[in-house]
Formats: sequence, C-alpha cells, structure tokens
Amino acid sequence: MATIKQAKPIKIGLDQKALDKEFFDDIKMLSIICPHEPYHLAWHINRTLPFTFTRTPEQDILVDNEYYVVCSFIDTNNLIEHYLIACRAKTRFILPDLKNFDFIWMIKGGHLVDNYIKQYPSIIKSIPGVVDCRSIDHEKLSQRQVFLL
Repeated sequence: MATIKQAKPIKIGLDQKALDKEFFDDIKMLSIICPHEPYHLAWHINRTLPFTFTRTPEQDILVDNEYYVVCSFIDTNNLIEHYLIACRAKTRFILPDLKNFDFIWMIKGGHLVDNYIKQYPSIIKSIPGVVDCRSIDHEKLSQRQVFLL
C-alpha cells in the first residue's frame, strides 16, 4: 500500500506596504476646518458643487471603538471617487496628525484629480461656516491606513 505525502500548508500574507502604496497612488486630500456636522457640510457642498454626497453607515470608519462619518460621491463620468471624512467624533480624533482639521476630502482616481485640488479650496472656503480648506500631503500622515476604504 502506497503512502500519500501531505503537502505543507502555504502561508499567504498581505504585503501591507504594497497595498498601502497602491491605494494611495492616485489620491489627493483636502483638509477642511468647519464646525458643521458632516451631514450639514455635505449638504452645503451638494448645493455649491455638482455633487450628491450621501452617507452610507457601512462606509463609516471605526477607530478605537469610535465611528467617524464618511459621506461619498462617485463621479461615474470621470471615474473619480470623492469621500468626505469626519476627523472628529465627539472629543476624539481619527488620527493625532489631524487634530487641527474637522474633515478630510479624499479624491481618488481619474486624470482630473489634480485639477480638483487646485480649484476646490477657494470654492469650499466660500461655504458658510468653513474657516479654511487646503491641500494636504497624505504621505506625511502617520497611520494613514485608516483611510483604506
């Protein structure tokens, strides 16, 4: 009777650095300082720009048992994803690096992203209640993996 040798199980792991790099390759971010609630800021943006930001609770980001609201809009014509992410929940912040900001607007994909980053800060600043809006470098954020949507 022949014995059958069992193959050793293969361990498969994710290359977190490669995943992180691939995700953030085509992303630009804007920081927004505004005391409004996420739904209120999304409503103002929807009235000011041709967007329809909506909240889907499944997209909210969970960090240290605290949920951070995410509103999204997918521009199917230009293949660009927009995410408006609340940086604060009650008195906690999504990242220590982002204590000074209330929201991050993450723009992913498409060839028009650079154009958005140039024109949107001045438009966003015109929204009532918005104190400041500017481009930020996501490369400098520690623990930016929380934004992997």
